[in-house]
Amino acid sequence: MAWYALVVTIIAAWIDYKKLIIPHILTIPSIIVALIVAFLHGNGMAAVISGAIMFASLLLLLFLTGGGIGGGDVYLLTFLAMVVGFPTSHLLVLLALLVAFAWSLILRKRNGCIPLAPPIFVGYAILMMTNM
Repeated sequence: MAWYALVVTIIAAWIDYKKLIIPHILTIPSIIVALIVAFLHGNGMAAVISGAIMFASLLLLLFLTGGGIGGGDVYLLTFLAMVVGFPTSHLLVLLALLVAFAWSLILRKRNGCIPLAPPIFVGYAILMMTNM
C-alpha cells in the first residue's frame, strides 16, 4: 500500500504543481482503496479513525484560517493518514508544512499561493525512507 500511496502522491504533486488543484478523481478512489486494503488486512477501524482524525483536524484548520489549504490537499492527507496511521500522519503534516515554508522562502512567495502536494510528497518520501 505504501508504494501505491507514493504513486498517488507523485501524481497529485505533479498536477498540483502544474494546475494548483488536486482532482477528486484521484483522491476519493484512493481513499476507498485504502479502506478496502485496511479492512482486508484487519486494521480497517484504525484506518478509519486515523483518516477521520486527519480530516477533522484539517477541516478545523481550514475554517480557522479561512483558507490556505485546498479540498484536494485535505483528501490527499486523509488518504495518506489512512495509509501511515495515527500519530505518524500528523508528523507527515508537520514535515509537509516545513517543506512548504522553506519552498515559499526560496520562491519568495509570501503573499502568493504555492501548491501543497509537492511538499506532501517530500514529507511522505521522508517517512518512507525512514520506515516510519
